[in-house]
Amino acid sequence: MGQLLRSEVPVQETWDLSSLYQDNDAFYSALKELVENVTAFNEKYVNQLNEISTIESALREQADLIVSIIHLSTYAELLYSTDTTDEQSQKVAAQFSTTYGKVAGLLSFVESEILQLDDEAFNALIKQSEYPKYLTLLKRQKEHTLHPEVEKALATFSPTFGAPYELYGITKMLDIEFGTFEANGEEIPLDYVSFEGDYEVDSNTEVRRNAFKKFSDALRRYENTTAATYNAHVQKEKIESELRGYDSVIDFLLESQDVTREMYDRQIDVISEELAPHMRRYAQLLKRTNNLDKLKFEDLRISLDPTYEPDVSIEGSKEYIKEALSVLGEDYMQMVKDSYDKRWIDFPQNKGKQTGAYCASPYGVNPFIFISWTSKMTEVFVLAHELGHAGHFNLANAHQNVYQADCSMYFVEAPSTMNEMLMANSLLKKSDDPKFKRWVISSIISRTYYHNMVTHLLEAKYQREVYRHVDKGEALTA
Repeated sequence: MGQLLRSEVPVQETWDLSSLYQDNDAFYSALKELVENVTAFNEKYVNQLNEISTIESALREQADLIVSIIHLSTYAELLYSTDTTDEQSQKVAAQFSTTYGKVAGLLSFVESEILQLDDEAFNALIKQSEYPKYLTLLKRQKEHTLHPEVEKALATFSPTFGAPYELYGITKMLDIEFGTFEANGEEIPLDYVSFEGDYEVDSNTEVRRNAFKKFSDALRRYENTTAATYNAHVQKEKIESELRGYDSVIDFLLESQDVTREMYDRQIDVISEELAPHMRRYAQLLKRTNNLDKLKFEDLRISLDPTYEPDVSIEGSKEYIKEALSVLGEDYMQMVKDSYDKRWIDFPQNKGKQTGAYCASPYGVNPFIFISWTSKMTEVFVLAHELGHAGHFNLANAHQNVYQADCSMYFVEAPSTMNEMLMANSLLKKSDDPKFKRWVISSIISRTYYHNMVTHLLEAKYQREVYRHVDKGEALTA
C-alpha cells in the first residue's frame, strides 16, 4: 500500500499553524505589511546610526521586524515540509523566499553602520546595551565586513544563494521516484519516508538489503545533479569566505558558531579515533545476534535483538514521556501536555512529507515538532529528543530578547540528548524484563549515540575533507 495523501490523514494528528497565521491569506497580508514596515524603518534610520541612543532605538524597532520575519519564514517552511507536492504550499514558500531578499537588503545597513563605530564607541555600546551577546559577536566580524553597499547586494541575493539547498530538496522529495522493490516474493512500494522510517531498520535481512539497493540505485541516477548542486553551494561559501578575508571556508563557517578551529578539529578527531573501536565492537555484536554471515553498511541500523521491538501508539507515548520528563518540573510538563493537546506536533506519514524529525521554535509563539510516527517504541525517544529542543527554546525565548535567544550549534543538541537519557533511565526503572532492558540499552547505543556521535560526526569529518579540497581551489564532482 502506498502513502496516504495529506488530505487523507487524521486532522488531530497534524499540527495547527494558526498560532502563526490563520491561513495563507493572512500570511500574504503579513508579508506585504512586513515589506511596508521594513521600507519605512530603512527610510527612518539609514545613515543615522552614529549615536548610541539612536542605535539602541533602531535595534528595538528592528526586533519587531525580526520577529515578523521569523513567523513568516517558519509558517512557509512548516506548511511546505508536510506536503512538498501541494502547489499552494510551494507558492507560499517561493513567495517568502523572493520577498526575503528584498527585506534583508533593506535591513543590511543596520549592522554595516554599527560596524563603522570605532572601538571605544563600540565597547561603550556593548556595555550599556540590552543586546551584549549579539553585539559582541557582531564586533568580531568587523575586520571581515565589506562596504555597506556590497553587504546590501549580498543580502538582497540571499534567496539566490540559498537556491542549492532548495534545489536539493526538490530533487529529493519531488523528482526521485523509487518505485517498488522485491523481497520474500512480493513487490513493496518505496519512498524516502518509508525507507528511513521502516525498511532501513527492518529486521528481515532480505527486505532491508533489497530496499537499500533500490534506494541507493535511485539516488545514483541523480548523483551528477546532486553533486553539481552541492558544489554550487560550497563554492558560494568559498567565494564569500575569500571576499571577507578569512583564511579558510571552515574559519568563516565557525565564526557564527562561536567555536574555535581547535575545538572543531578536536571533537571530530577524538570521536573518530577513540570512540570508533567501541562502535566496531557493537557492529560485531549486531552481526552475531542477527546471525549475519557478513555485516554490510545497510545492517548497521538494525536492532540488537531482531525478535524484540516494542510497539507504541501516539496515545500510549504520552505515559512514557510523562514518566521520563516529569523530573523537569510542572512548567515543563505543562509544555509537554500542550504539545499533544494543542496540536504542536505533526505525526502522520503522508505522501510529499519531508524526512527526519525537527523542532521549530519561532520567537514569541509555541514550538512545532515534525516527526513521522511509525508506531515503533523508538519514536518515543525521537519525540523526547524534539521536546528537549522545544523546552530549551521555550525557556530561552521567554527569558531572552530575540537578539539573544539563539545558541551555537555546538550547544543545541545538549538538552535534546539529555531528554533521551532521561527516557532511557525511566524505561530501565520501569521493567525487570531482561529483553526490555537490553532493548533500552541497545537503543541508546544504536540511536542516541549512533545518531549524534557517529552519523553527525562522520558527516562533519566528510565536510572537513570537502572544505579542505575547496580551500585548495578544487571543484567537487559526483
